[in-house]
Amino acid sequence: MSGKDSEIGFNLRLQLSSEHDSVRRAVDETRSFVGEHVGDDDLAYRIVLVVSEAVANAVEHGNEYDQDKQVRVELQWGDAAGMTIVVEDEGAGFDSSAAGPMLPEEVTREDGRGLFIIHEMADDVRYENEGRRLHARLRRTE
Repeated sequence: MSGKDSEIGFNLRLQLSSEHDSVRRAVDETRSFVGEHVGDDDLAYRIVLVVSEAVANAVEHGNEYDQDKQVRVELQWGDAAGMTIVVEDEGAGFDSSAAGPMLPEEVTREDGRGLFIIHEMADDVRYENEGRRLHARLRRTE
């Protein structure tokens, strides 16, 4: 469901089950949302990629595919500067200080690329609630 809120601009809120198909749903709804509100193709690409990686991490690593746990996603398009993305899971959390840069020789690793991609695509990333809530801010490139 998306809507207009005069305080923050346009927003999209999703509540997703902890299953692989939820990643596809988040990507599809995000693409539709940014298609309506974001005229910057580079920014739209980065937004969809960050949402995809963050939701995949929340489903797999956060909630460990436990269908009794939900993933919440919120996109806020509040001004001409960019997008705020919040993704929250109900898992055990993680040590967000371990979410550092990845070395080029580590790109073929089986894990850790999602956080690397999020940090590369977003202008600002922070974690709250013991790593269960991710806030990412993506600004226009213009």
